[in-house]
Amino acid sequence: MQFMYVGQKTKTEASYQIHEYEDGTCSAKTTTQWSRLIKKADLRTYYRNGEIYTQSKLRAWGKKYGLKIPESDISRLPKSV
Repeated sequence: MQFMYVGQKTKTEASYQIHEYEDGTCSAKTTTQWSRLIKKADLRTYYRNGEIYTQSKLRAWGKKYGLKIPESDISRLPKSV
């Protein structure tokens, strides 16, 4: 690992998985992970889990974290809730 300043974040890693419910609707379960140096030798890893229900939110989330989400995955989610 390269040298970090205290409080500096590392590169954020993000992933998603399409989840289908029994009634046929879908949502995207998201996971975001990053690390932060708290003190000189205390590197902590953070996770954020979420759920996205609409196509526009999934597109925006992918753009924010630099993921190219296939249109086939986006079209499985409803346009509005």
